[in-house]
Amino acid sequence: MKKSDYINTALEQVRCKAVHEALKKELEAHIDDCAEAFADEGFSPEEAEEKAVHTMGDPVEAGIQLDRVHRPKFPWAVAVSALVLLIAAMLAEHLMRTYFGLRAFFDQDFGINIFLGAAIAIIAAAVFCLADYTVFLKIPKTVYAVYIIGLFVMQEFQIHKTDIPLELIRGGSFFGMMLIAPVTCGFAFSMRGGGFGKFALTCLLTAVPSMFVSISVPCTSAAVMAGLTALVIMTVLVRRGSFKVNKLAACGFMYIPAVLGTVGLAAFNIRRRSETPYEYKALDRTIMDVILPNSDFIGSGGHMEMNNHPWYHDYNHIITAVFSDFGTLAGVALVLLTLSLPIVMLISLHRVKNRFGKTVGAAIALVFFFASATVILSNMGITTGFESYTVMPLTAGNALNCAVSGALVGVFMSICRRSDILPEAHIESRRQRT
Repeated sequence: MKKSDYINTALEQVRCKAVHEALKKELEAHIDDCAEAFADEGFSPEEAEEKAVHTMGDPVEAGIQLDRVHRPKFPWAVAVSALVLLIAAMLAEHLMRTYFGLRAFFDQDFGINIFLGAAIAIIAAAVFCLADYTVFLKIPKTVYAVYIIGLFVMQEFQIHKTDIPLELIRGGSFFGMMLIAPVTCGFAFSMRGGGFGKFALTCLLTAVPSMFVSISVPCTSAAVMAGLTALVIMTVLVRRGSFKVNKLAACGFMYIPAVLGTVGLAAFNIRRRSETPYEYKALDRTIMDVILPNSDFIGSGGHMEMNNHPWYHDYNHIITAVFSDFGTLAGVALVLLTLSLPIVMLISLHRVKNRFGKTVGAAIALVFFFASATVILSNMGITTGFESYTVMPLTAGNALNCAVSGALVGVFMSICRRSDILPEAHIESRRQRT
């Protein structure tokens, strides 16, 4: 049997088409090594190849074994964690709105909204789980440019051409910026291989545009998330030697501006806090001084009010509502569920073998952790209520939040399902051809 016939027969048994190219190269290399050894023993090239193929065994059986190894594995841990968080958020929203007096403007259609949001999250996760996440490496610069420009244009249009409240625009900016993880990873990976100049350019292009888009709203939490995501991705690439730079100098180039930028954003936020309306400041103090200290350990059967209105605003303060309406135990459980998803994501990455997949997965876990921490802090009254437009990931009351959160969960599951794919090989081969 010829080498090409053997490889084609073996690959016909492997159902995951995405690994065919890598397996073909692996089988070709193994057969060529064996053929070279037989040729050294005096066999002709044709005989050496035939004997090398024969030593590989039955191609059908070999293909079946390869199919078992490379068959996409469903990431049950991530899927279950995300589903539990989604159900917990749905239950909390339903109970606090139905039984504890919160009457938002869409309450009459609440049942439709909550299940519609959950359906959006599940559908988005399923679609992106089945899709090929390596698309972010195929046209990375175009995807990144379209993403940044599109987000900026949409925000500017909403601010200047519509009557949408600024808080909703800030919330949309935060949710939109959550997609920065896979987009930035694709762009940064496509820039690998250069010296310090290319490294510096990559740092600026991954951090500055996204932070500028966020500050233009302004949405400081989205700006911090974008900058932190870019910083982590570039740090990983530098540690792996993806750029021909001195690692210490590269870290100094990244972290000194990051520290200065953090100080600047903190000052900017303090200035904004001084302009925070009274009702938001009162909300913060009410949460810290009244609601949390006086919540029962298990349940309460009532809710706090401020100025004859519920102190929590729709789904933005869902964690605070759970503390007040259902007790400290339920509130702590919801906080732990919120934080458990990014932790499970990080644990699941140990099976992923390719660098791009691991980097994207870690960036997505970071985004979820940051989003969760931001909403927890605002629900505890620690950060200003003016920033409380952030919403817990997978909260069904917000369709945009569900769509973005579900999409990121789906991308992460796609990475875990295809843990053996090496998408960075496409970048290397394309770079060699050019």
